[in-house]
Amino acid sequence: MGAGIAILIHLILIFILGLTIAFFSGLITLFISDKNKRKRKLFLSIFIPFQILYIYYFTALIGTMIVSEVKNVDIGFGDEWYAPLNETSQILMIDLPEQAFVKSNGETLISDVSNIQQIKEKIYGKTYDGKYFSINLTNNKLNKYINENELLKKESLKNVDLVKTMSFYEKRKEEVSGTLNIVVIIFSIIISIGIALFSCRIVLNGFKFVSKKKNYC
Repeated sequence: MGAGIAILIHLILIFILGLTIAFFSGLITLFISDKNKRKRKLFLSIFIPFQILYIYYFTALIGTMIVSEVKNVDIGFGDEWYAPLNETSQILMIDLPEQAFVKSNGETLISDVSNIQQIKEKIYGKTYDGKYFSINLTNNKLNKYINENELLKKESLKNVDLVKTMSFYEKRKEEVSGTLNIVVIIFSIIISIGIALFSCRIVLNGFKFVSKKKNYC
């Protein structure tokens, strides 16, 4: 599923959610509001849910796109997922999240990775056909092994904790962009609510910003 289709589905789901909220907020406003500016209040009770949801969505979308470019990690749309392993290498999944690639400088080092673990600059993993491997990210040296015992012996390891590629990706993505994503979410909430309050002020009072009586939603 491409990014365009994913966004379209999101917009449809947001519309359905907005419609549900608007129905109940409009119904409540209809019964509890007084006659003073009642039509305007009813309009706002229906319009504001859509405004908040869509502004939040697009603000968050733009923010996550910026994070994606800055941190070289995908934003979770479409059929491609990737996250950095270091400055030159990344884990990449296309269509099938359970089968990943490890790439460095655009070159595929190994494909069909089903399980993976990273310890500093070393990658340990298992391929979909049951073979094991290690990659030294400092020089991109790849070693392949028949089984886990051979991997442990050759790499001088006591044990390995290989996890599914999708689980590894999710954790790595959070490590790389987690804090920035939280900032984006908070910023998007502030922007969407702020614009909604501004809209309430404009609809109820016009552009008379200096007023003794203040009406908000």
